Amino acid sequence: FARNALNYQASLSFLNGKIKSMLTALKGE
Repeated sequence: FARNALNYQASLSFLNGKIKSMLTALKGE
């Protein structure tokens, strides 16, 4: 269970960074 939670948080932060970079790219244009 702990490992699952860690995996979940890792993918969550990864997606967060992806969305943030995408938003900045859109704002930059």
